[in-house]
Amino acid sequence: MIKNFEQLKEMLKAMAVKRKVSALLAQDDHTLEAISHAYRDGMVEPVLIGDEPKIREILAQIGTDADKMTIIHVEDPTEAIQKAADMARDGEVDCIMKGKTETGALMKVLVNRERGIRKNDTMSLLAFMESPNYHKVFAITDVGLLTYPSKDQKKAAIQNAVEAFHALGVEQPKVAILAAVEKVNHPSLPDHPDHALYEKYFPNGGGSIFTFNIKGGVEEAHKFIDNLQVFSLLANVADVKSLVIHPASTTHSQMTEEELLGSGIKPNTIRLSIGTENVDDIIEDLDEAFKAVK
Repeated sequence: MIKNFEQLKEMLKAMAVKRKVSALLAQDDHTLEAISHAYRDGMVEPVLIGDEPKIREILAQIGTDADKMTIIHVEDPTEAIQKAADMARDGEVDCIMKGKTETGALMKVLVNRERGIRKNDTMSLLAFMESPNYHKVFAITDVGLLTYPSKDQKKAAIQNAVEAFHALGVEQPKVAILAAVEKVNHPSLPDHPDHALYEKYFPNGGGSIFTFNIKGGVEEAHKFIDNLQVFSLLANVADVKSLVIHPASTTHSQMTEEELLGSGIKPNTIRLSIGTENVDDIIEDLDEAFKAVK
């Protein structure tokens, strides 16, 4: 178990052979400050790819000895990305740091089947996190690459995450499947019929009130709700408390079956209104309720 990032840093420092990190288009203040800090702490061995004169200039400004780092002069952004991909694929570096590279340009090279770094059909993004309200480092996947994953892609993303934890020495990582549902209804999703209006009137994001259809029927919906501890069974919304309701049997119970379906409400539809409780408590509560339904 990795309790916090400090423990992870100590693990890196203790390694006999330091991990080589290639920074793309490294002529960037924030990139060089970050990798110089990691280098001074004895965690990594930097490989800087980009405009060498500019890289050396910035390193001098932040007090880092450029001669102690490997610098590869490549001015063209695409060529720089490809150089890093080639080095990673050949085992010359262990990690690629984005640097000043555009995400789209980076991914176009990395996912290329012939000259990229993908090991299988699915690449996924894994975000490691540390919270003062949780006893260990945890990760969330996928948080960016697989927007609407298929069943096989979900399986592959989980496998990628498990392998990452194995590499960190966690022999048996625990996996929680969130939103194990048939459909989530929120206007922020591109397939929602009101998505265009959402983007127009809520450019900074909308509220945290949404519905989803749990796998199964009314029995599973009620079982899910009955196993929630943080959420309160109330019909109102936009409260500071997290709320849950079964619309078909409460707020919309006066409607006929045909009217319910016309309104997008099924026997397995559940509405959630997210409150201001600790986010870890909310996630754990939902996770336990989903487990009870399985």
